[in-house]
Order: sequence, then structure tokens, then C-alpha cells
Amino acid sequence: QRVEGQLGQQSRAFGVEPGAKLILVTGRLLRRKGHHLVVQAVHRLKQMGLKDFVCVFAGEDHGKSRYTGELWDLVLATKTADVVRMTGPVDDLPAAYAAASVVVSAATQDEGLQRTILEAQAMARPVIVSDLGAGPEVVLAPPSVSEDRMTGLRFSAGDDAALAAALIRLFSLPEPARRAIGARGRDWVTSHFDASAIADLTLKLYAEAARSR
Repeated sequence: QRVEGQLGQQSRAFGVEPGAKLILVTGRLLRRKGHHLVVQAVHRLKQMGLKDFVCVFAGEDHGKSRYTGELWDLVLATKTADVVRMTGPVDDLPAAYAAASVVVSAATQDEGLQRTILEAQAMARPVIVSDLGAGPEVVLAPPSVSEDRMTGLRFSAGDDAALAAALIRLFSLPEPARRAIGARGRDWVTSHFDASAIADLTLKLYAEAARSR
């Protein structure tokens, strides 16, 4: 009950109504992270008539206020202000991951090993990543693997239409299927990455959450 209460509190903080889906993007607000592509993809979802979802950018801009301003301009231009939230750093990042329906990385440059994608999968969240956001050693995605083995979906970097299609594909799955994808992601991360590294990752995650309180 305590965990459910924390998740409900986090969802309310994000402005997510009960039953709505949460698209979560963590990490710094930088152009190479592709937040603008996520806004464009969200705009496509709205044009398709998709309802009951919220997209949250949970991260700092570290002084990159020009890009943040451009993002707000894009949000206003695409009329997505009703579903896009820029929260800054969250107090309880593990709860944010747990509340998410999907965690997205839309990186437009090679990111190497992204900690946020490992964190999301360790929290049993389905992920959608660009082909520059995470490699096949991190996210198992069709057509490289069969759908019964996938831990997420991959799309071509810079292609907001492909990102929107991936989101639609994931959201169209029954809830048990989405949970199974998340569970496989957690199993993949814990079995293919050094246990001490995973422990260190988890400790850092909670330490950052504690510092932000």
C-alpha cells in the first residue's frame, strides 16, 4: 500500500489522471537528447486522436536555457501544452520510473551506454530508444529478436514519425504484454551487467533522489 501510495503521489505530481499513460524522458535537457523529437511525436499522437496520456521531461537544463525556450516554443506551436510537462529534477526518481508506462530516449547522437535506459529496465519499464540511444547489447528489439524476447522498441534517430509509431505500437499492447516486456528488460539487465555495477547504479539513483529532496 505504501508503494502504491508513492506511485499515486508521483503520478498526481506529474498531472497524470488515473488510467492515463505516462511517457517519461529523464536526463538533461540537451538538443542531442532529442526532446524536440518527442514533442513532435506527441503532436502526432494527438493528431491521431490518442487521448489519456502525458509526456514528462524530468531533468535539468544545466544552463541550456536557449534549448529549453525552443522546446516551450515548440510545445506552444504544436498545441501540446496540455500533455507535455517539464518538471525539472524529480524528488523520487525510482517512483517516477515505476509510475511510467514507457521510458523514451530519442538521442540524435551516439550516446554509448545510457544509464537512464539501464535504470528504466532495472525498474521493469518498457523502453523506446533511437538507434543512437542504445545498442542491441542494452535493448532487445525487433527485428533483431522475436517479439516474445523484446525488452523495448527501437526507431531511426531523428524520425519523429517512427517514434510516434513505436509509441502507438507499445500502447496498443495489452497491459500484461507491456508488463512482460518490462520484466524481460529487468531480467536482461540483471543477468548481462555486472552485479556490483547494477548495485552501484541503484545506489547512485537513490542518492540523487535523496539529494534533490
